[in-house]
Amino acid sequence: MIMNLEIDQDWFLEGAFPAVVLGAEPGPQWCQAYAPLAEQGVGIAYGDLTETTLRKEVSLSFLEPVIEIVPRLSVVTIDRVLDVEVLERASALTNLVLQCNGPLRVDLSRLPLLREYQGRVTAGTASVLANPHLERLELTGRTPKKLPAIAAPLTTYRQIGGTPELPEFLHPERLTEVERAGSRTFDLTILRQFEQLQRFRLERCPDVTNVREIDSLRHLDSIVLQNCTTSESWANFTPPRHGYLTGLRPPLPKEFAARLHQLGWATDTA
Repeated sequence: MIMNLEIDQDWFLEGAFPAVVLGAEPGPQWCQAYAPLAEQGVGIAYGDLTETTLRKEVSLSFLEPVIEIVPRLSVVTIDRVLDVEVLERASALTNLVLQCNGPLRVDLSRLPLLREYQGRVTAGTASVLANPHLERLELTGRTPKKLPAIAAPLTTYRQIGGTPELPEFLHPERLTEVERAGSRTFDLTILRQFEQLQRFRLERCPDVTNVREIDSLRHLDSIVLQNCTTSESWANFTPPRHGYLTGLRPPLPKEFAARLHQLGWATDTA
């Protein structure tokens, strides 16, 4: 008898995609049940976020029978993940989330359909950055200063934590969206290289510099600044069409805030 698989409709970085939600130890029958679902674009969500200090080792070897047909995969767990090499045969994979512990030494550079990756910076991150097919990338955690250049013509880049510097982009002209959170400092001059940037978001940064550089972003349509501090004035730029400014220090000048409200922006001084 083929088992019934639970399907969740809201997984992955971009949009809502259906996924089979597997427990910590999938039984032997699940592969047979999953195969027809993969043809319909249903991915796999696997992991255990139980609030506990106990860390155990889990293996991705259970994916062996279906790895070549999985379109989307999310592995989110506090445990140490082993046997990640199985992912090197994921020839149908378009979306991959790896938020887990372990060295994750795996070569993801040759996955032909991979378009979206979200995960912690690990030993395997270099191979992700070398994949020429990526379109959307989100990195979490401490990033080394000598992070390899991103080979793909990304449209979206998101980074949470890590060093203040952004990595090198071989195709910066293609980026339309950049998000940065948790950096101890951020120099807005670095955004100049993104000639087509339309959306920018900066959160939890205690030292923002060169606010005036926002004006150099000719195609900027939306900006979000949350819980950030600058030694300059937040009024040193021309507002784009859409914006959301909250938790800023120093507070927005009253006249500038009033102007933003007229434009329909959301601020603390509504």
